Amino acid sequence: MKILIIGKPKSGKTTLVKSLVNEFKGLSFAGFFTEEVLENKGRIGFDLVSIREGKRIVFARKRLKTKHFVGSYGVDVDSFEKFLRSLDLKGADFVIVDEVGKMECLSSFFREWLFWVYEKFENLIVTAPEKGTDFIEEFKKKPEFVTIYLTQQNRPTIKQRILDLIASER
Repeated sequence: MKILIIGKPKSGKTTLVKSLVNEFKGLSFAGFFTEEVLENKGRIGFDLVSIREGKRIVFARKRLKTKHFVGSYGVDVDSFEKFLRSLDLKGADFVIVDEVGKMECLSSFFREWLFWVYEKFENLIVTAPEKGTDFIEEFKKKPEFVTIYLTQQNRPTIKQRILDLIASER
């Protein structure tokens, strides 16, 4: 089953996916989460965290010295690509990609890796923004996706809907 969770920033996509991983103790998950980094109650960037290995890297920061930017965030594309290459996805019941966003898509390696993951793994949970680049919009149209739109209003019911979908496939 391939699940695509679409939502606006701050809709709770990452929180939802983390709660799904915690719910299924008997399943093996691999892939990564994108986590906000806060300082003095303000967002200063994003880290990536690998699910299996627990490895954390700096992905984007305000004032990061780099040639890659999305808004005010400098994006460390080289570290991101090394991080992706280090992920152990073998034998995973589900692969998590949180998220397919503008920052991630600065990497051509990520875009290729994403298609490889989509083709290779039967069970996939992907998060994506409501609006994205042409690449993101095209990827969201993949035919095997069960697409779920997450909002602040429907957030309480969406988790159970996804749990039911996954349980029906097992």
